[in-house]
Amino acid sequence: AGGTAEARFPAQDDAFARYANPQLAALPPEQQDVWSKIITLALSANAGKPSEKYLKEAKTLIDALGADRFKKMLHGWIEFVCKVSDAERDPNTYRVLHPICSINQTTLKGLVWMCSHFHDSTTLSALTQLALHSYEKIPNLGARYASVGNACFYALFRSKGLDGIACLSRLRLRIKFSNVQNAIAKYLDEAAAQRGVSRNEIEDMAVDSFGLQEGCRDYDFGGYTCRLAVTGVGKSELRWFKPDGSPQKTVPAFVKTDYADKLKKIKAAQKNLNATLTAQRDRLDQMMRSEHRVPLEHAEQYYWQHGLMSCLTRPLVWQFFRDENDTQGKSALWLDGTWVDETGAQTDVSGSLKV
Repeated sequence: AGGTAEARFPAQDDAFARYANPQLAALPPEQQDVWSKIITLALSANAGKPSEKYLKEAKTLIDALGADRFKKMLHGWIEFVCKVSDAERDPNTYRVLHPICSINQTTLKGLVWMCSHFHDSTTLSALTQLALHSYEKIPNLGARYASVGNACFYALFRSKGLDGIACLSRLRLRIKFSNVQNAIAKYLDEAAAQRGVSRNEIEDMAVDSFGLQEGCRDYDFGGYTCRLAVTGVGKSELRWFKPDGSPQKTVPAFVKTDYADKLKKIKAAQKNLNATLTAQRDRLDQMMRSEHRVPLEHAEQYYWQHGLMSCLTRPLVWQFFRDENDTQGKSALWLDGTWVDETGAQTDVSGSLKV
């Protein structure tokens, strides 16, 4: 009708196409037409990284479709890919049959590249999940979808601001392939060089505080309060309080009906917070081993006064150095709002240069 192209994934017999193609077929013709062009462009994603021309063309097409429409569809597809049951073997040839065949993997990789234009938390979180899923080890095969995983790293690196960099920093600690850790480290080094700081500094700057103060964040629900509270490394809980401030044991019934979306977002943030706490604990462990030193003001801003990092850094013993020639330094611990030495006496660390 009117010469509009039908939008669909090129290979139509894998689990992914069987899921996505009916969704595309149900769209109005003018949207199908744009999707058809988007998928054709994505199918050309054969290089290691996209060209600027590719990203520019993608942006024009996404703008024509509407960025929200594009993201909503892609988020659903990514969710499906991360949940669909794993590789099976063809009973006749014993070949491995992935839920996404190689030609559709290329297309997915191209769609992921297009996400370089976005920096909203839902997209960054979806890309992070897809990267983890793509780099899970399959027995006798290795990584599930390495090229898709690499496309996720690229899109996170290119996204505006530091939130994508924070996701890369977490992925570097969670994906155990050494070549992947090196590839992510290169992106982090490049991002740091662009901003004139070191890799450690950019990783510090990128840690989300989650709006925490003293390890807590309060959300208002029609007079009731939901408190997200850190309870340990990788652990937090949601506590509820009545309008008079007294504790409420369970989620108030009206919250589930009137504020379902808001509660869902808080639970997603909590899951993300727990993963970030664990990843940052691991990163601090690595720093200890490397005898890493940072300027006092940097530590103040990104470790001790930081909403999330303070939960991990406050209980540690820190070594303070007066100048570059100071090899001994002095140790201090933050206790009841002040720095103390090993005898428990208050100690002045303000003149220190590095920690």
